[in-house]
Amino acid sequence: MLKHGFRQMFLGMEQVSSLSRLLNLHRLLQQKESNQLKKENKMKKILYLLVHVFVRCWGC
Repeated sequence: MLKHGFRQMFLGMEQVSSLSRLLNLHRLLQQKESNQLKKENKMKKILYLLVHVFVRCWGC
């Protein structure tokens, strides 16, 4: 009986550990996605600025 209890406790701890790893991975992926979106937005702003400057100079 005691052996069974320790086994259940150990299996429960492994499940918690696996869940923790999954949550950490999920958080990491969300952070990478957020950073990627920030980079894309920055590139869009730079491109818009370059086009704007080019159009202004073309009109001169």
